[in-house]
Amino acid sequence: MDAPISPDAVPREAARALSQRQQNNAALMAEMRRGLARRQRELPSRLLDERGVADVRRKIETLRDERWQLVEMPLVRSVMAELRAKRAVRRVVEIAPAGSSSLLTMLDTPADYPPMMCYLAVHPSRDLAMEAVQRVTNTFPDLAAVPIVTDLVLPLPIRPAPGTDFVCLGRALSQLRPVYAIRMLRETRNAMTPDDRLLISLDLRDAETRVATSMVDATLLGQWHRYGLAVTNRVLGADFPLDRFRYCSSIDADNRWIEECVQCTSAARVSVPGMDALLVRAGERIRTGVECLYDQAALQSMLRGVGLALERWSVSHDGTHALASATLQYRNDSLS
Repeated sequence: MDAPISPDAVPREAARALSQRQQNNAALMAEMRRGLARRQRELPSRLLDERGVADVRRKIETLRDERWQLVEMPLVRSVMAELRAKRAVRRVVEIAPAGSSSLLTMLDTPADYPPMMCYLAVHPSRDLAMEAVQRVTNTFPDLAAVPIVTDLVLPLPIRPAPGTDFVCLGRALSQLRPVYAIRMLRETRNAMTPDDRLLISLDLRDAETRVATSMVDATLLGQWHRYGLAVTNRVLGADFPLDRFRYCSSIDADNRWIEECVQCTSAARVSVPGMDALLVRAGERIRTGVECLYDQAALQSMLRGVGLALERWSVSHDGTHALASATLQYRNDSLS
């Protein structure tokens, strides 16, 4: 029988939660100041996951998903048919869900196969994890759907269970720089059983094509990325003039990624409590995110490094996207 709840337990739990929020806020403020003090000024990309800009983010995700569906969904259907023929898929764990409709295809189990039992949405943002769960339950009301809020580079707080597919769809992996992508893959590998699979979707288009495509949504992207400055003004008490910044992107060939930034259109002197005044020159950029240009060779290298083996590499009919399937790798596995 459970022990009775102490009258003091609720106030203690509330105080502990408040203390944790204060620590998280202090850590965020310190991270923001460090980023603004660098030669290449930068803001944490997670600022763009906040609820205050959710409507704009959803519009952008919807536009991107319409394009991805045409190439990603057929790949998912084909690979899932093959995986289900080999073993029952009972649980799907989505890493960093970003609204891809292909996820719903994975959960739609044919009548002659064992039913799907559970869907877990893993994301550092509670709002985005809850959005993913709500999207799934709207389509599959009888499916158990659970949000898991955790940093992607920390151990996944889930129990291993055979018949699990871990998935990174859409732009999920490309939003992580290599060091964080490797850590995420390592923690995913540690949560897998020999029966499990990891499915990763990749955009294979060249950087110039991706940049040109993104500029079609420049107005929405400007609203979204300027929100990072708005959060900075609110959290740090800064006074960035939002009307002097516009969205832009550029290609970093050395790091093999696309930088997403807000660019200052005219010089500004910005006050940030706790820092010296920032002199932002006309044309200077503040990085708000990156999109990494991963290909088969890069992915295979990262997978091998964390103990995963590339099992299957499927490319879309137009060669612009790929879906990779990976399994646990053991010492006697061939690395060729």
